[in-house]
Amino acid sequence: MIILYNIRMNVLMVTSEAVPFFKTGGLADMVTSLSSALLKNGDDVRIVMPLYDEDNQKFSVELMGAADIDLPHSTETIGLGKALDGALTYYFILHPIWGKRKGIYGDENGEYDDTLKRQMIFTKGIEKLISYANFKPDVIHAHDWMTGLVPYYFKKSYKTVFTIHNIGYQGKTSAFDAAPIGFVLDESSLERENDGSLMINSLKSAILNATAITTVSPSYSKEILTPQFGEGLEGYLKLRENSLFGILNGIDETVWNPSNDKEIKHTYSIKDMSGKEKCKKAVLKEFGFDENDKRPLIAIISRLAWQKGFFEVLKGEGDSAIENILSENSCLFAVIGTGDKELEGRFNSLSAKYSNLSFKNMFSNSLSHLLEAGSDFFFMPSVYEPCGLNQMYSLKYGSVPIVNSTGGLKDTVIDASMGAKANGFVMDNLDKETIKNTLHRAIMCYTNNKEYATLQKNGMKASFSWDNGAKEYEAVYKSIIKK
Repeated sequence: MIILYNIRMNVLMVTSEAVPFFKTGGLADMVTSLSSALLKNGDDVRIVMPLYDEDNQKFSVELMGAADIDLPHSTETIGLGKALDGALTYYFILHPIWGKRKGIYGDENGEYDDTLKRQMIFTKGIEKLISYANFKPDVIHAHDWMTGLVPYYFKKSYKTVFTIHNIGYQGKTSAFDAAPIGFVLDESSLERENDGSLMINSLKSAILNATAITTVSPSYSKEILTPQFGEGLEGYLKLRENSLFGILNGIDETVWNPSNDKEIKHTYSIKDMSGKEKCKKAVLKEFGFDENDKRPLIAIISRLAWQKGFFEVLKGEGDSAIENILSENSCLFAVIGTGDKELEGRFNSLSAKYSNLSFKNMFSNSLSHLLEAGSDFFFMPSVYEPCGLNQMYSLKYGSVPIVNSTGGLKDTVIDASMGAKANGFVMDNLDKETIKNTLHRAIMCYTNNKEYATLQKNGMKASFSWDNGAKEYEAVYKSIIKK
């Protein structure tokens, strides 16, 4: 790879969401954090996304102009908007297909059924925006399945990078939907299902047409080359393996930092941990435990879904791995999360049955910060985890992570058995005995103050800022610019 360190670039980030404007998950944080880090390095980075739910808009958008997009049987008029947040410039594509609807990908009735048309208007709108804003990108960097057709559309005119955030979401649409909107696609964007139906696969299209492909951690970039994790796209990724790069996501250490966290009352640092003890008391009280309880407190903050490993943890009602641990009464669990109704029900039942588990069926940003700060361990048994952020937050906050060995968890957490750099506990699979034994190891470690403190400090010393990740993305950009 040829890296020209003195070149600064124009980068257009293409995404379906970005903070502080629209967010459903980690994608929004990643796009903005990476853009900010690149901007700090001197690159001219701008973000473009759709403008959703215009009637409930809580921020100002400067209308730059309008443009027409031609379809076979109609002409669609889009607006081109602009907003600033700090030093970052955000562009918006305005159209009723987003602006007059609730939600980003769907509403209370489910996902929207005109996804391909939404993708098409957005993709063609980007072309209009580039012309109108007089901003010529050296690289177009597209993120996740909603922007999957961008590399195909711009293949002949721009260098593109596509980031796979989660290969399980591929943006599949019936190929019959393509004809009336005039989106001409070749076989790189199409696939035949088992039942013979022809589908457009946005993620496949991006994999085969982007100049370079990235994932959000080094281990995940290797995992998706296998049938176990590739979700049917591993063969196409093998074809592009030389253009596939795994770059670990960073976190915003101005937001997630126990020494200046605005969401917690008692801040602390590696030099003075007394604030963490006070945070633990606050968590115990919040979750209905005795605030003077000395048992180790294990936190779970998660979307409750198959991917997150909780079906394995709860497998075998009455004799599950977590119930075996709870029945020993040697630790406490504080859990917050929403998602799968079966998992919500199981955690509610556990909370009613065991006095040492408390479950809040909710999501709260402020409570998440407090729980990271006040817990002794953070439990993250994901079946797969492209990157993961909570294990990084936990390390920074001295909440020793207990994780499965996959994706970004594998890249950031080093098992207690691995010597001087150890910072957590790692399971090599998710069978019942392994889960139990790993939780036992963590609980026993907590009784050894010196060993536990070493794991805490090793985690808190680590840096997960975007500084390194931004440089790695710059190296990818520069390598493809000169191809």
